[in-house]
Parts: sequence; C-alpha cells; structure tokens
Amino acid sequence: MLDITYRIWLIKSLTRLFVPPLASVALAVRVLDRVKGVHLHPAYQVALYVLSLPVYWTSWIQLTRWDESRRAKKHGAKLPPIIEGKKLGNIDILKRQGFTFGYGFTEDYAGLIVDELLDEAGVDTARLSLLWADRLITRDHDVLKYMLSTGFNDFEKGPQSIMRLGSFLGTGIFASDGERAKFHRAIARPYFARERISDYECFGRHTEKLLAIIQAHSSSDTPIDVQDVFSRFTMDAAEEFLFGNRDFATLDLPLPKPGQTEESAKGSALEGVFGKFVQAFEQGQTNCVGRLGKGNYGWTIVEFFKDKQVPIVRTMEDYLNPLVMAAIARKKEMESRGEESKEHESFLDHLAASTDDVALIKDQLRNVLLAARDTTAQLLSFTCYCLALKPEIIDRLRQEILSAYGDSTVPTYDDLKKQKYLRAVLDETLRLFPPVPVNVRHSKHDVVIPTREGGLYIPRGDFTCIYSTISIQRRKDLWGEDANEYNPERWMDPERARKIASDPFMFLPFNGGPRICLGQQFAYNEASFVLVRLLQKFSQISLAQNEAAPTSALPPASWKEAKGRKPVEKVWPKTALTLYTKFPKRSSPGINYASLGRTALLSTIGYTGATLLWSIAVVFAPIADVTSIWATGAFWTYTFSVVISLRNGHTTGRPAYKWESRKLVAVVMAAAGVTAVVYGGHTKSKLSSGPNILTATFVGAGATLFGDTLALCSALCSASWNVWYDRCIALPEEPKCSQPPTPQSSDDADQEPTEYQPLRSDDTERVLLPIDSLSPYPPHTLPFGLHENFFTWLVGFTTLSVLWIPLYLAYALKLGPPLELPPNPRIWLLVGLTAAMNLIYNAGSLILLGIWGPVLMTVGNLLNVALVLAADALFRKGMETITAGTLLGSAMIVGAFGILASEGLK
Repeated sequence: MLDITYRIWLIKSLTRLFVPPLASVALAVRVLDRVKGVHLHPAYQVALYVLSLPVYWTSWIQLTRWDESRRAKKHGAKLPPIIEGKKLGNIDILKRQGFTFGYGFTEDYAGLIVDELLDEAGVDTARLSLLWADRLITRDHDVLKYMLSTGFNDFEKGPQSIMRLGSFLGTGIFASDGERAKFHRAIARPYFARERISDYECFGRHTEKLLAIIQAHSSSDTPIDVQDVFSRFTMDAAEEFLFGNRDFATLDLPLPKPGQTEESAKGSALEGVFGKFVQAFEQGQTNCVGRLGKGNYGWTIVEFFKDKQVPIVRTMEDYLNPLVMAAIARKKEMESRGEESKEHESFLDHLAASTDDVALIKDQLRNVLLAARDTTAQLLSFTCYCLALKPEIIDRLRQEILSAYGDSTVPTYDDLKKQKYLRAVLDETLRLFPPVPVNVRHSKHDVVIPTREGGLYIPRGDFTCIYSTISIQRRKDLWGEDANEYNPERWMDPERARKIASDPFMFLPFNGGPRICLGQQFAYNEASFVLVRLLQKFSQISLAQNEAAPTSALPPASWKEAKGRKPVEKVWPKTALTLYTKFPKRSSPGINYASLGRTALLSTIGYTGATLLWSIAVVFAPIADVTSIWATGAFWTYTFSVVISLRNGHTTGRPAYKWESRKLVAVVMAAAGVTAVVYGGHTKSKLSSGPNILTATFVGAGATLFGDTLALCSALCSASWNVWYDRCIALPEEPKCSQPPTPQSSDDADQEPTEYQPLRSDDTERVLLPIDSLSPYPPHTLPFGLHENFFTWLVGFTTLSVLWIPLYLAYALKLGPPLELPPNPRIWLLVGLTAAMNLIYNAGSLILLGIWGPVLMTVGNLLNVALVLAADALFRKGMETITAGTLLGSAMIVGAFGILASEGLK
C-alpha cells in the first residue's frame, strides 16, 4: 500500500515555504502595474521573488521566536536557553560528531551528543537550533516525568515520528498515538501476564542450543560474536513465543567467522530464507534512523517517488503472510467446531482471536518483535561485555548462582526473583546501556512544565522534544561521582535503592508512564534465565575485541581524549531505534552526497564563475586589457598555493609549496609575456583603443575601470579554484598512490604516521591517503582520469542547471545579441564540434591540473596565447602578426613554462 502521509506533508511544507513569498511578489507586481503603471520585466520579477525568499524565511523565524517569548511571559514561564553554533544554520554543530547526510552522527556514542551539548551550555534542558529549526533537548528527569507521566496528555509520539516510522512499523504500538495506541496495548497486554512470561520451557530449548554453540567455540579457543548469537537466540525464542514457530532456527545457520564475516545493517549477516527476514528487519530499523539523519525535508524529498521501506516490508511479509493466514484459518476451524482457544496459544494466535484485520496483526507482530528480540539481545550482549571488563563481578555473581542452583539445576520464575545480585547486574547494565538511549515526543499544544527552577515553556503544537535516557542515567548529581563506572553494588545499597524508588524517573530503561514497555518483565526473565545457565557452565568471559572484531566495530581514535566512558570503551555503542554494539560497515567507501553537491556547487562557482566574469569584463573593457589582467592568474595561483601550503600543509601527495625565486620569476614572466603579446602586435590600436562589438553602450573611463576590475576578479577566482581543486579533489601523484606504505621499524612504532594510514585490517584492507574534509569521497577509488572527467561532467551539469538564469537576464536586459537557435544543420554541427572540443579540452585540463599542480597548469594555459599567435600566422594573416613584441612575449611564456616544468621534473 502506498504511504501518502509523508508525501502530503512534504507538499504542504514546501507550499508553506515558497508560496507566500510568491503570492506577495505577484500581488506587489500587480499593484505596481495597475496603480502606478509600472510594468516590471519578467527578469526583474524572478529576481524579486528569489530575493524575497530569505527575507520571508528570516522574518518567519524571528516572528515565531518573538511569539514564543511573548507566550512564555503570558504563562508566567520561561523558554529554555538556546544553543547556537558559530556558522550559518549551526552546521558546525552537525559537523562536530561527523554528521553525514543519510547516516546521522557517524561518530556519536549512542546519542550522547545531547549530553555533550548540554554540558557545554551548563544546563539540563535547552533548545537546539539546527538549520533554523528549533527542538528541545533534555536530560532532566523532572521534565521527563511530566512528559511521560503527569503531563502525558500534553505530549504524543507526534505526526513527524509516526511519518518516519509508519512505512516500516505500520500502525503498530510504537508508531501510533491516542486511541489507536491504547487499542494496541489493550490487545497485547493480556498475553504478557505472569503465567505466560514465566513459562521457561521455550527459553530452555533455545538456551541449550545456545550453550552448545558457546561450548564448542570455548573448547576450540575460538572467539564468538556474542551479539550475533544472542540476537539469534532472542529471535528464535521470540519466533516461538510470538508466532508459535519452532522452525525458524537461526542458531542452526552458519556462524560468523571472526574478522571475516559480511555484516548486515546491525550485525553479522545471516543466510537463507530466515536470514533474509532478519536482515530486512534490521535494515528497516537503520532506514528509520537514516531518515532521522537526513532530516524531514531530506528524506521525504529523496523518497518522494520511491519509499525505501516498501521492499523491506515486502520481504518481511513474504514470511509473515503464511503464518498469519494459518493462524486465522486455525481460529475459524476451531470456531466451526465450537472449541475455545488453546491455553498455550502463541501471541499470533492471541491476535487472530482478537481481530480479523490482517494488516493490524502484521503491524503488531513487527512492533512486538522489535522489542522482544532487540531489547533482550542487547541486554545480554552488554552484560557479557561489562562482565568481561570486570572479572571480580563474574566471580561474585557465579558464586550466588552456584550456591542456589549448583551447575545443572534449571531455575524457575520464583527462584530467579530471589537472585538480588543478578538483578543488580542487569539493572546496572540497563543503566549504562539502556535499550533505547534517545527518544522523542512532540507537544500537542503550548505546555508549561513545572521544574525546580520554575515553569518551562514548550512552544506550540508538534514541537520536537528529544530526551536522552542514557544521559539521565549517567548524571553524576543523580548517581554519584562513579556514574560512569559499572558498579552493581549501587543497587545493593539500601540508601541508594530508596532514592531510586522515590525518584523512579532517574532510571527509565523501559520508558515510563502509561506507555511503559509491556515486555519489560519478559526481558528480565529471559535475560536472567540465560545468564544463570551461562554462568553455570562457564567461569569467565574474555573480551577478544581487538583480536577478532572487524575494524568498523572498534571505537574511533578520537574517543581517547573524550570525557565519560568513551576513553575506556572497547566497543562502539550505536543506536538504530534500539541500542547495538557494531558500527555498520559499508561494502564500499560510498559517496557523501551532501559533500558531493557542495563540491559541485563550489566547482561551478570557481570554474564557471571565472569564465562568466571574464565574459562580462570584455563587454566593458578592451579585450587586450582583460586578457593581460587575466594572465596575472599565474601569479595569484602561485601566491595562494604557497600561503595555503605554509598555513595548513599540503594533502595531495606532491611536495608542499614554498617561496622560490625561480618560480616567482617564472609566473611574473608568464604574465608579462601575455601583456607583450596582446599589446606588442600591429593590431595594438584595434585591441586597446576602443570597445569591442558588445560595448557600444558602455564607453568611458568608468566602464573600462569596471571591466578591468571584473577581469581581476576573474583571475583571482580562477586562481582560487585551481588551488582548491588541487587540495580537495585532484588525485595524488600516481606513483606515490600505487605503492604501499613502508613498514615502520620498531624505532618508529611510537611515531605518528605522516602520510599513509591503513583504514582497515580485514580482507578488504586498502591504503588511503588523507585528504581535506571537503572531499566527497576517498581519493584513488576510481581509475586514473575518471575522477577528473567525472567532475568535469558534474561541473558542466551544475553549470547548465544555473547558467540559464544569467543568460536569460542578459537577454531580457538586452546586454547582448538576441538568443536564437542555429539556422541550419551546418551550424548545428559546428556548435556540436565546438562543445565536444571544449569537453575534451576541459577534461584534459583537469587531468593535467591533478598531475602538474595549479601553478604549472595555469602557466601552461597561457601557452594558448603563443599557440593562437602561431596559428594565426600560419592560417590567417601570415607573417603580418609576427612582431618584436609578440615574439618576445611568446618566448617569455614558453620560457616560464620551461622553468616550472624543469622544477617539476626535479
């Protein structure tokens, strides 16, 4: 079924952004025409509309904030302080954690970016403005208590969250509000009664299989991916508990080999029909987070014509449909015989007995499976991780277990309730690593939240409120100075226990209030049972993260200097709806589309902008002046290269630029040579004495000065672009890239790497050269030459997309000859050949720019002056063009190129 919700939202939002200024401009134009008799040319109308957009948006933002401040005062409350960055749209806040369009904060620690921003602001609740959209971020448990409990009716999941999750989770319990959410909870609640979740027969069957796998790896001293096996275990158990299906058996599928396994969205990839279901289930979750990373406008535009979740859900429904139809058929058969449902029916049978709505049943199954599988799997995974870091805790916990059950007795529900230290271990894991580290609510209307500092005003309906559970549960003022330490003893301390009991919203691993997780006791029971059986068999857990885990699962090196738990972590906690411990490894470097678009825009401005400035300059000033001034680009290119290289270093694989008298003389000589050619010939008077064909209406000293200024800007723009391209886009020198790094000696082992760093240590290892952060993808990932040709095409496409605007304006203002199509096929052919030659010339120029560097390439371009002079002498005017001035100028250009080329060969 086509999900039109987000498409309608996008159309409405874009209408709100662009239609009011368009209507205002249209009204203003109409009034001027009717009342004042002033008729604006269409070109001016377009320009007026473009200028009205930022004015309208800025006014709207400021008016909204003023209105929010006014309403806050009216309610006797105050707005949360606002966190703003230093750059336009606060993009510096996005970049600080490696924000990437479509991937979110790629260096973030399970949402702790919220904690870091609030630490810097010195508050627990604030407004965060990103790309001119405000949202609330909080780690205040009092605020959270109001949002989730006492003020529950003032907040909801919200249209934006439901829109983002709906195509994956449907209308299930996690993607619904109001009466629909109550309905889903009412259907599910009876099945999570004590008599069902305390039936350990299901847990026991799958636990024995799990222990056999772990035992086999332990006997052969082979590391095992515990996140993978626990996820398989909880999936198999959930399949039987929820669907009544004992044949899923992902634990029977091949296990991942340490350091060699292909990874799926949230862990090791599985094979077979069941593996496809699991991978689709995980990919659907990461797609939801990817949508959050793109922002509402980003993902709705990208997915406007194709919803990425549709094939994911279709894959899952290929598996679910037969199970659901079979459950409905069983119900109808029992009804026809007049029989009641079985006492130990599955959750699927329970749903089928409650409703005949197939879509509702499948939505509910996906939602409950998300909680039943992921929550317990990550609780077990992080518990084993923490126990591996704290062997003394394992000793005490195992002693408690063995004293109660020995090494073989299977525990019961009542037995596990008596294991206080076991519960303390699980609670401490949930405190440091909650299943859902960050969550979102939206205000229904204006809200005033009572806090210890006074009323906190939450503006207007559908205002996004982000709360960080992981931050609340690590606050030192709530949990003590050891808040970042794994210490189950805190739960055994009666005084601390009373504090938590009196302030339950400081510990919310399963949410709180009316929407508290229905399956929390199920998760506790399942995790407790598995841990008891595990520690009955094994006396220690060792972490083999550095030896066997893929590089993508290890924390970033930047964490070593961070605060909190980052410096001590051996895994990388991430979140994709729920917490997990691996960072998804991409099969290829991929392309950062936001950076690619920015690079294309900058390339267009630098490359095409310089040409446009030159074209406009020759309208106002003699072409000889423009050509001579433009030739100074060689000098500017050398100057910019040296200055930037000395300040920031060089990153293209070539030696760093520095001031050298020979090179400085060469670039000055090249510029002087061009001047000698254009002014030293017999056509001097024609070139310099008057305007060209387009300057009939622009004469005088003022026009010439303006044209000369544009020519200088063109030279500066071209020089800047050449240097920027060399640093950020061009390939490094081919011989250096093709050689692997020299192994370091033992004496050099402690030194920082200077040029090359291996980014991976698995079978896909490749050596990449560090490049500037503006580059859209790692260098040397494309065949030689294709990189530059690709950018030539990209710049050309971007130019074509925007060039019609100045061309239309020039035509409308009558700044040049009228625009018209070629009159005959011969002219069409000539235009096509010219375009093809220009494409080849530009592509070759960019390739040479990547090889030669900006300085030599710029002087090489000046050779065109000498070459054109020679061609003119041979094919047009003969020796008439050869004068002392042109010969001297050409010799100077060729000599300058030779000096720079010889320096390069050295």
